[in-house]
Amino acid sequence: MPASNFNDRFQHHLSRESRARGNGPFQMLDRLKCNGDIDLISFSGGIPLPSKFPIRKLSVSFPELGCFQEDEHNKYPKEVDVSFDMRNDANTNGLDFEGALQYGQCQGIPELVKFIKKHVELAHSPPYKEWDIKLTNGNTIGLEYCVRLLVDYGESILIEKYTYPAAITAMAPLGVKFISIDMDENGMIPQSLEEVLKKWDYSKGPMPRILYTIPTGQNPTGSTLSIDRKKKIMALARKYDIIIIEDEPYYFLQMDACNATTSEAQIELQDAAENSAILSSFVNRLVPSFLNLDTEGRVLRIDSFSKLIAPGSRLGWITGNPLFIDRITRAAEVSTESPSGISQIVLFGILNHWKQEGFFLWLRELQHTYTNRRNALLQSADKYLPKSICSYRAPKAGLFLWIELDKSRYLFDDQNKPVSEIELDIFQALLQKGVKPVCGQLFMPYPEKNDRIFFRFAYSVAPIDKFEVGMKRFASTLKEFFRLNEDELQS
Repeated sequence: MPASNFNDRFQHHLSRESRARGNGPFQMLDRLKCNGDIDLISFSGGIPLPSKFPIRKLSVSFPELGCFQEDEHNKYPKEVDVSFDMRNDANTNGLDFEGALQYGQCQGIPELVKFIKKHVELAHSPPYKEWDIKLTNGNTIGLEYCVRLLVDYGESILIEKYTYPAAITAMAPLGVKFISIDMDENGMIPQSLEEVLKKWDYSKGPMPRILYTIPTGQNPTGSTLSIDRKKKIMALARKYDIIIIEDEPYYFLQMDACNATTSEAQIELQDAAENSAILSSFVNRLVPSFLNLDTEGRVLRIDSFSKLIAPGSRLGWITGNPLFIDRITRAAEVSTESPSGISQIVLFGILNHWKQEGFFLWLRELQHTYTNRRNALLQSADKYLPKSICSYRAPKAGLFLWIELDKSRYLFDDQNKPVSEIELDIFQALLQKGVKPVCGQLFMPYPEKNDRIFFRFAYSVAPIDKFEVGMKRFASTLKEFFRLNEDELQS
């Protein structure tokens, strides 16, 4: 589909701010080329003299393929070292080191952009050809770019009933109104979305044109949308002309069904497959993304290396149609510009050595690690938490266990406290016992309307040998606030 067709199809979705943006002036000049036979002498850019970059060389060490399991000394059995040297014109890593340290690459370092675009192609196979990517400084700024691209002040956005707090905080100053879509243990309910759209009250303003969703390992609920639900939601997006912002930091942390007996030894046996077959088998086991279902260019997908490599890299990317990516790039040209060139160099060094197959091997290693941690926390929860007041389900992806407490068993109903105060009382008591989850109210745009008690437990970083202690402390605290069955009181 020619770029002009995207203008015709989606131009009306651009916010007033985005429609008003021109190209960055210097970037626009850089796109103009002179006669190729002339030796160009440029006096245009106020860029630093490369010989005065005090960074002459960068080196990064990381685990070699097949050596991803750390030993008892917290070291990998085999590491590799990759160096980038400005003084070496024939850089064996295929990267323009000097250019990576310089201005002028707003989309991202070309070599890294090329790798990520190939990764997107392998992981998602977008059905239309003209899609593009823009590197970002992580998911949150990526979300802000998308929202400011599409939403004018005072308009409404469709979101899941419980969602990422930073997304709420990032969007609220833009004057948006949040329209919550009901969820169950399997994520957003398509029928709830359809009801909202079909019965939209235009006295509240124009119908929302944006759906923000975290489809996989949803934060905070841990739910994962099935392919069937995604198809229904995508059909509604086409019917009502909705743009889907697909926020997916946990997409590659999809897990097998909960099996508390899964051991690292069994995982090692599974890892014996040939690298060439691993890529396709890994991708085929993932629930296809909204991007994979998008034949028109109405999905903006936000990805991040924060959960896959390191949050401190501050690197992510947005995938979308060329009109949207161009307008996001225009915004970046006069704000964040490109992400840190140094971070991009380091990441390129790792990924270029691993190649695509090696990166997917690493992602599978992350899957196994977080699967074991999830299983361990579920074992502890099953062992210690009182079933009469605690309800939860095994997450199929991500890093979080979402626990609801039965409000009908709250001991102090006569005090008529709102749920937000009840949660804070329990939270303070948990802190005194040395346990720190997150209150459910933080994951709602309008917590004052909530009448259910939730806590989110992350199993990603807490010491795995402390999971049992944490669940025991949680259970003992609940006895101070809830009516329990006789056998639970004595345990």
